[in-house]
Order: sequence, then C-alpha cells, then structure tokens
Amino acid sequence: MLCQYFDKNVTKVVATLGWEQEYFLVDEALHQRATDLSTTGRTLFGAAPSERSAIGNHYFGSIPDRVTSFMREMEIEAHKLGIPIKNSSQ
Repeated sequence: MLCQYFDKNVTKVVATLGWEQEYFLVDEALHQRATDLSTTGRTLFGAAPSERSAIGNHYFGSIPDRVTSFMREMEIEAHKLGIPIKNSSQ
C-alpha cells in the first residue's frame, strides 16, 4: 500500500466521499426585499464586513432553535434521499 511509505502501521484504508456545501438561511421577508435573491435566487450584492466582525462569531456562536430545527429536518430529508450529511468520524 502506498500509505505504508508514510506509516508502516497502516493496515486498512477507508475512503469516503462527501459533499461540502455551505448554505445561508435568510428570513423570507428579507429575501423578498433583496432584489438579487428574489430575482436570481443568488446573492449578487454584498457589503464588506465590519472591521470588528470575526469569523469565529459565525462558527462558534449560538444557533437559534429554529435554525437547529431546519438543520435537523434537512438532515432527515437528505438521509431519505441517500445523501450523506455526516461522515463516520462525526
């Protein structure tokens, strides 16, 4: 095995394939007011982040209950379609 050139203790390799997809949840009222979203279904216009904004606020902040509910429902529906959402290490 090729990986034994790097680590002699490797006896098995398990390959997985998954999709990494980011998505953004936008309230319907805000969606209707955003011309780019309502016309094209995509974000075309944006604004530069504020100087004090930190990426950690988005990834490590609390998740509102309604967002958690959406994510749970999406995971269930994706599972029904055979779309893997979590890999075996999660």
